[in-house]
Amino acid sequence: MTSPQVTAEDLGEVYCKDKNIEKKAKQATLYVFSQSDDGKRQSASALWAIAKLEKALGIEADIRNVGETEFVMSLTFQKKKDRMKIGKIIGVAAVTFVGSIFAIMTYNEDVSVLQVFEKISEAAGQGSGGVRILACGYAAGIAAGIILFFNHFGKKKLTRDPTPMEVEMDKYEQDVDDTLIKKESREGSSFEHS
Repeated sequence: MTSPQVTAEDLGEVYCKDKNIEKKAKQATLYVFSQSDDGKRQSASALWAIAKLEKALGIEADIRNVGETEFVMSLTFQKKKDRMKIGKIIGVAAVTFVGSIFAIMTYNEDVSVLQVFEKISEAAGQGSGGVRILACGYAAGIAAGIILFFNHFGKKKLTRDPTPMEVEMDKYEQDVDDTLIKKESREGSSFEHS
């Protein structure tokens, strides 16, 4: 089994007027992970990548970086889904579901929603039957609000906008990458321009 390689194409877009050079540049190996590097992350700079690419091409080229000056490379092998992982997902979903129900119920009790419904129903001359209508509308409104806020209904996304969870995960991943780059830069373990 060969060791996983990082090519220039893996790191970003590669464009060149000469399509033969472009093809060679895209396939140029810049870094090789060892088999024991599963889950390992390595920070590197654009200058390092440009130097490696120039060396791999073997010709003098004008290479320009248009993106980030530092980046993180990571290697993870695809693993089969195990039952433990599925069990964790179900457990987290169950805790989140029950916690959400509890939070909504305590909020409703805290602000006395039932008493508000009773007063609205009395003011409208509906009696106790009006409370049920208001409660059903309120419950449907909460469900619709949750669906619209999270932008999902089952597996179907309602719009192309990212969900709040996707936004937060993106922020988290960016923070992890930034922290790793800063840490390795301080320790001197990131790839230097060579």
